[in-house]
Amino acid sequence: MKDIKAAAADILKNFDDTYPAGFLKKYDQMECLAHSHGTETFLVRHKDTEQLYVAKCYNKDLYSAVHESNILKSLNHSGLPSFADEFQNDNAVCVVREYVEGKPLDQYTMENTLPQKEIAGICIQLCDILIYLHGQERPIIHRDIKPQNIIVKPDGKISLIDFDTARVYHSDSKSDTQFIGTREYAPPEQYGFSQTDARTDIYSVGVVLGWLLTGKT
Repeated sequence: MKDIKAAAADILKNFDDTYPAGFLKKYDQMECLAHSHGTETFLVRHKDTEQLYVAKCYNKDLYSAVHESNILKSLNHSGLPSFADEFQNDNAVCVVREYVEGKPLDQYTMENTLPQKEIAGICIQLCDILIYLHGQERPIIHRDIKPQNIIVKPDGKISLIDFDTARVYHSDSKSDTQFIGTREYAPPEQYGFSQTDARTDIYSVGVVLGWLLTGKT
C-alpha cells in the first residue's frame, strides 16, 4: 500500500511537467485514483466552479488506440458519465468526464447485503444502459463490464464508467487485434479469437450477475 501511495504522490509532484497547460490552467488535481502503464486517472476540481470531475490522462502514443473521448461525446444517458473536456500536448492527452458520486459495485457489496430484488434491479439498469449503447447507429461495445466499473449512486441508480477499452462495432471486422478487458469477466472472443460485439457485453453482465448471487466468477 505504501508503494502505491508513494507512486501516486510522485505522479502528482511531476504533474506540471507532463500534462497540457490548458488542462492545468482549468483544473486542480485533487487525488490520483488509479495508475497503470501509460495511463493515470485523477480526481480533479474545476478552478472556477469547484465542481469535481474525473480526468484520465494517457501517454500520447498510447492514446492513438483509445477512442474514449469520441465515444463519450456521442452519448447522452443518465447511466453514463458525460464528456467535459479534452486537452493535448506532445506528451499526453487528458480526457475529462463527469464525476459520478457513489461507490464501485465491489465495494458496495462488501458494505451491504444485497437482497435478490436489489440485485435484479442493478442488472436491469445495466441492461438498459447496454440497450442504449448497442442501439446506436454504430453500436458501442464497452468490453470491460465488471463490478469496479459499475458505480452505485446514493439514490440507488447505477452508472457504467471507464470507456477506454470501448470500441465501435464494425460489421466487416473478423477479430479484435489484442486482448483488452478483465479476464474473469471476458468472453472467449475477447481473447482475439473473433470480433467482439453486443454479445460480449451481455456475457459480462451474466458473469456480474453470477458474482452478485454467489460471490464467484
